[in-house]
Amino acid sequence: MAPQSEGTNVTIEVMPAAPQRLSARSVTPPRSSRLRWHPVASDRFEVTLRDDTVGFIEIVGPVYVSLAGARYDRAEEVSQSLVWADAVMALDPERTRSHR
Repeated sequence: MAPQSEGTNVTIEVMPAAPQRLSARSVTPPRSSRLRWHPVASDRFEVTLRDDTVGFIEIVGPVYVSLAGARYDRAEEVSQSLVWADAVMALDPERTRSHR
């Protein structure tokens, strides 16, 4: 009888293509939002608070990657989400300060 190896089972989930994903043409911040955003590339948005840049959100496939920082070349990844609102909230200085 051959010895059985103990292994790890891995499940991979694939997100289906979502035609309703945000694009530079489809996103407009609500008037009540403290944070504002606007496209700076086909797959990247700048997020501002009172006209100061607080970060960027990149669209990578089905994932929104939140990058905190005033300059894109120095921004640091702080979150990945499948939900736009969560990606935006990850860049809210009020929210992040209260959770540290």
